[in-house]
Amino acid sequence: CRVGLGALSLDERKSAHQQLIALVAQLLGAPPPYNQLTDPVKVAALLQQAVGEFRGLGAGRFFASPEEAQAAMQQAQQQPPPPDPKMEEVKGKLALQQQKMQGDLQMQGAKVSAQAQAQANKAWSDYQAKIAAVQSKERMDMAELGMEAQLERYAIDKKASSGQGKLPNGR
Repeated sequence: CRVGLGALSLDERKSAHQQLIALVAQLLGAPPPYNQLTDPVKVAALLQQAVGEFRGLGAGRFFASPEEAQAAMQQAQQQPPPPDPKMEEVKGKLALQQQKMQGDLQMQGAKVSAQAQAQANKAWSDYQAKIAAVQSKERMDMAELGMEAQLERYAIDKKASSGQGKLPNGR
């Protein structure tokens, strides 16, 4: 920022620079579009001119030159912007929710697997019980047939005509 200060005294120039620096600070903290009325290169030039008024102190070494400010701006433009803390917080929450959902899915899978295993075990037990009932009925039928066979032999041996028929057990 170039300001024609004329033939002001050293104290008046220092005071003018202080006022300009205060004005720039207010602009930089203002909302858009006001904060875009100046840029880092112009601020660096203002600071270099202001500290130049303090001869003998070498105060210019504490501030960037306009060229250094320009180089810093170009370097900052090449780097990606830093991550937004709120976005990082949201990502963290999403990751936690995803882990919780995966845990819930695993639990549900385990429940379904346990239920399927229980149903398979019940079906196997029912099958085994039905097989045992069929085998038991078969043994009883075989015993009945064996008794009928003995009665038939007895009837044949005695030449009885009434040997055929069922046993009198109500079946």
